[in-house]
Amino acid sequence: MKEPGSASRGQVPDVAHSAMDVPYNTYLDQLDPRGDSEKSLAVRLALAQTTDTRFHHFLERLYLPHYRRYNLAGIAKTCGIGLAEFGEFWQKAQNVRAIAIVQDGIVEIAPDMVSDAHSRKVYCDRCDGTGWVFVDGVVPGMEFEQMGERKVRMCPACKGDKSISKPGDTDSRRMLLEMAGHTGKRGGVTVQIAQNFGGAGIESAVQKLAPISFDVEFEESQK
Repeated sequence: MKEPGSASRGQVPDVAHSAMDVPYNTYLDQLDPRGDSEKSLAVRLALAQTTDTRFHHFLERLYLPHYRRYNLAGIAKTCGIGLAEFGEFWQKAQNVRAIAIVQDGIVEIAPDMVSDAHSRKVYCDRCDGTGWVFVDGVVPGMEFEQMGERKVRMCPACKGDKSISKPGDTDSRRMLLEMAGHTGKRGGVTVQIAQNFGGAGIESAVQKLAPISFDVEFEESQK
């Protein structure tokens, strides 16, 4: 690839003076593509998986002896990548990382959603789980008992059972039905990504970014 020594990239167009492009260098230093951190690994995986070959060249040049004397902004400029383009690329890569983490999270919370969707027995809120209520006024045919100075009767809500059936959480039920495809609404919680993830945690998500194609499209570089 021809090095665009005077191509208009970032704030400083000349590759030879790329050290003066403080915003670009600061941004790339924070990404730290040469580092050993989890974030650095994610950056390199994204660079390797994008369909834009300019970012492939950037990744290759990070470790070539000839480019050791270049700062990160200088390497990016030799590949024809501007600051705004690099920011857009990384934003899209971060979105894919976030989707991977969400997918892992769905696996973890699914059992809770199933549990929340079940109906269950709870204490009757009419009689506070006692099975009876005080009678304020007696009507013909009402069965009651005398308790001290007051009358009581069987709770009309729980029929003396002390508990009632509480329906499961409506939102959880709807979500589970949509996930299972029983409501005609496919895709409500379906993430459009080719790879299914198992396990949990950001480390797992980052390690599994390799099979993903980061579909990052940029306009043709200015010559």
